[in-house]
Amino acid sequence: MLWDSLSVTTIPGHGRLYTGTMKRADRLREVEEADDVVAEKCKILADLLKKSKCTVVYTGAGISTAASIPDYRGPNGVWTLAERGIVSLKCANPVESGPTASHMILKEMCRSGLVRHILSQNCDGLHLRSGLPQKMLSEIHGNMHIEVCQHCEPPRQYIRPFDVTEKSQFRRHGTGRMCVVCNNELTDTIVHFGEAGKVPWPLNWNGIISLIDRCDLILCIGTSLAVLKEYHFLWPKSRNGTQIAIVNLQWTPKDRLSCLKINAKCDVVMEKLADLLGIPISHYCR
Repeated sequence: MLWDSLSVTTIPGHGRLYTGTMKRADRLREVEEADDVVAEKCKILADLLKKSKCTVVYTGAGISTAASIPDYRGPNGVWTLAERGIVSLKCANPVESGPTASHMILKEMCRSGLVRHILSQNCDGLHLRSGLPQKMLSEIHGNMHIEVCQHCEPPRQYIRPFDVTEKSQFRRHGTGRMCVVCNNELTDTIVHFGEAGKVPWPLNWNGIISLIDRCDLILCIGTSLAVLKEYHFLWPKSRNGTQIAIVNLQWTPKDRLSCLKINAKCDVVMEKLADLLGIPISHYCR
């Protein structure tokens, strides 16, 4: 593991590693490291990616905040504000938002073979809109632009240019639209809290599970890992030699197990990586 001075994350005024005994306020605090520290850590991450034979990436809401889509557990995140009784309306419509630089660079990393697969917790559909092949993507919480016919075999996907979730509720997923083949009602693909998603696409659990035992690097970008930590099968035992690298502004429950933690915005890190690895940054066109 790369436990050197560059991989230690401290809280200003505390001078210690993030630990499980931290106060909740400290866990929520966003910490941005100095530019020179981030630059050096990006060199280490680039080297990890070049040496890896099988890298998988886990992304969260932080990868989409540059598109003005709010995260959940940041200082101004949806859940953080909700706990204070605040409902924030200052956010972009995900339907009108385009993929961020991070989305576009990750697509190129997959195309080049540096990354084998991406698991996303986001429902905004920006990974797919970036041009990433669906077979290389597991949207484990669904996609707000995809509705399916579960009566067809295999289930038939309908990828829409609009939000299909206007009627979505816990265990109620009918969209009111009908399959053009069998005329049965379509359902959205969103996985609400307490539900177990059953549609094969866009969740694509098989895609990520097939690689878990073979991956030697898990790169977590823009996620608090508060939910993903509970999916124990997504985290190979350390004896398997799988390394974990994390890019996130806040503490995560996997920090102490990581070989590298970068406290910086996703786009900042991804753009530096693209430069170090010679990856072209394509621009999104609607």
